[in-house]
Amino acid sequence: MADYAFAQACNYGDNVAVAVQVSINYLKPSIEGDVLTAEAVRVSDGKTTGLYHVTVRKEDKTVAFFSGLAFKK
Repeated sequence: MADYAFAQACNYGDNVAVAVQVSINYLKPSIEGDVLTAEAVRVSDGKTTGLYHVTVRKEDKTVAFFSGLAFKK
């Protein structure tokens, strides 16, 4: 889920980007049936790279944190 939110965020509009480096930290467990949401935020938007943070939540609790660096083609 976090990787999909990252892909959608860095390939918005006419942008075409590929992942250079990603990292995910799992903070709390989730089980089948849990409703999860992922929110991607662009932290830095340079000429050739972009840095994104994705927070995955279950209700109001953060269950995972993802950081990704994308190269823009």
